[in-house]
Amino acid sequence: MARFNPRTLDGLEGDWTYGIPVSYARELLHYWRDNFDWRAQEAKLNSFPHYETEITNATLRFIHALSPREDATPLLFVHGWPGSILECTKVIPLLTNPSDPTDPAFHVVCPSIPGFGFSDAWSAPGFDSTEAAHTFATLMSRLNYDTYCAQGGDWGAIITSQLAQHYPQHCTALHLNFMPVGAPMVKSVSGFFRTVLTGIFPSWMLEKHEVEHFKNQMMEAIRQSGYFHQQATKPDTLGLGMHDSPLALMSWIVDKWYSWSDCRGNIESRFTKDELLTNVMIYWVTDSITSSLRHYFEFFHGPNAVYTSLFTADVNVPTAVLNFPVEISHPPKLFASYFYKIVR
Repeated sequence: MARFNPRTLDGLEGDWTYGIPVSYARELLHYWRDNFDWRAQEAKLNSFPHYETEITNATLRFIHALSPREDATPLLFVHGWPGSILECTKVIPLLTNPSDPTDPAFHVVCPSIPGFGFSDAWSAPGFDSTEAAHTFATLMSRLNYDTYCAQGGDWGAIITSQLAQHYPQHCTALHLNFMPVGAPMVKSVSGFFRTVLTGIFPSWMLEKHEVEHFKNQMMEAIRQSGYFHQQATKPDTLGLGMHDSPLALMSWIVDKWYSWSDCRGNIESRFTKDELLTNVMIYWVTDSITSSLRHYFEFFHGPNAVYTSLFTADVNVPTAVLNFPVEISHPPKLFASYFYKIVR
């Protein structure tokens, strides 16, 4: 803490343009050291029913929250990066026991992705989102859920999409808040021409509310995806710094929560300091930041060619999509429909 005194640019105090501001990083560090109560946050997490099981010589840990309703549907809820099972804790009560009895209820299964937080990382290279999908299919089978639906965002969207590709007889519906799709030009001749026409005449091909997102998407992807290229090429180099420094870990993770949330310049309008730091602590106490970063490397280099298969194969189960306004990717419905059976 004493050595933490970097120079700031004139006129940019509190500004996130260059990343997390020094002033906010210092404020959050002081809170972490002097006020944050990890035991209280542990107690909140432990208020949910946690379980573990061995799958392929690694321990998978998960929340399994049952609904009191007899008509409840099993739901696999998969987080992303740099998230954790903390993502699902706010919605579990709403899903298992909704206030309106006419709303659907769910038995919620929320695992830590292997290498993220509480689940063990694989000790050998090659564990990617395809392997995670197979792991979760095994988990749901062990819980005696023959059919179920799945929800995912970020890596969770990729993993559940692959789950639906490989096990459509079991994973019978998807709900995604991130769409991992490419351009239709890779699918067919008609897809090629639709992609070209959309690029030239977006207002002809897209719904009105999609046009602005489509025009800005390339520049936004470049502006927001630097982390992706770093983590997909040298994950261990980044991980060493964050393994050694709580400040580095906190800054890298909190910057993403700021950038990818609709916080309108005030991160604490969406997340409390306790929520931000609890998520950071899940990575810190489990020493899992490096193993989580390796998923990006395996996406391109792993044995299952995820990058190729995900953007060419179909997902044929009914899929609903929730497109948040500042999500890093906003594929038009026209594009998504080439890969998914979009129902909403």
